[in-house]
Amino acid sequence: MQVTDRMLATLRERYTILETALYDETTSTNDQALTLATALPSDASSEHGILALLVAHRQTAGRGRRHREWWSTPGALMFSVLIDMDQRQIPRNVWPQASLTTGMAVTRALRQVDPQGNFQLKWPNDVYLSEKKVCGILIEAPPTPHARLVLGIGINVANSFQHAPPELLELATAMVDHSHKPPSLDVVLAAVLAEIDNQFILLSQTQDDATAAALLWQRWQEWCLLENRTVTLAHEGREIHGRCDGIDRDGALLISSPTGTERYFAGSIVNFSDYVE
Repeated sequence: MQVTDRMLATLRERYTILETALYDETTSTNDQALTLATALPSDASSEHGILALLVAHRQTAGRGRRHREWWSTPGALMFSVLIDMDQRQIPRNVWPQASLTTGMAVTRALRQVDPQGNFQLKWPNDVYLSEKKVCGILIEAPPTPHARLVLGIGINVANSFQHAPPELLELATAMVDHSHKPPSLDVVLAAVLAEIDNQFILLSQTQDDATAAALLWQRWQEWCLLENRTVTLAHEGREIHGRCDGIDRDGALLISSPTGTERYFAGSIVNFSDYVE
């Protein structure tokens, strides 16, 4: 099960993407996208602001947040999207919300292709299926003055975790492990790209439209895995423990403790428990 050249050509035409590539093997699609982001001329443009879509059948150096290695076997969907944020009319002060919005978009897309799946968004941008990680997202800004972002996405679709290392088996899963017939990688890729396009339209409207801002926040909250759970957040060399009160309208995680409620725009959730009253 692999992404096909035909699907890549279809998406290229649908979104007027400038550059598409399908690698049998590469270090990581994000590496390729970052290189391309600096190589493309400043006036490179696309109707949807999608400059490149790069897909790999296999990555030899895939990585996640906090420099973690991304484990995968054949059947995973691994790709990067290069976005021109100026063309999408998303100002830099809103960029921190792009990570959360990408995670929400993937969550919505996976629910569309697998309506029975219990997909949720773990702040800031991991997607979980039945309490285990099914998708990791790595957002990177290329070292270029142009307003471009790389969205790196890895989704466990048909790469069963039944034979994964024991330490991963407890934490991660694949769609195939919850369905007798998982969706094709082509279907998942098309659904995710469509949702990213739609949700970035909404993100671009939030600065001037209170209704759009409220709707985006509602969608973050709707899929939030952590709300009303006890969480541990690693942030700037320390760990914060408390109850998650959801996500605020700016995309910050709200954590309540005996000293009050604090907002966090960055960090990594290292642990979370069952729901609390």
